[in-house]
Amino acid sequence: VQDVVCLEAPPHATRRLYTSCKVLLNLARHASLGSLIFCRHFGDIAAGLCQLGFCSTKRKPPKPEGEV
Repeated sequence: VQDVVCLEAPPHATRRLYTSCKVLLNLARHASLGSLIFCRHFGDIAAGLCQLGFCSTKRKPPKPEGEV
């Protein structure tokens, strides 16, 4: 695996945000950690999910109606 992974190049910011939100939500499933995570980090989770929902994708922008 070390031959394939480039340790100098950090993952893309959107990928890091997705991973962080996913890990926090998975940890929140545990009975002992759920209330602690949601009490202290609900704003962070909500903000991360909002950013992921509105982030740009690699799709082509729609053409103006005159060109369609």
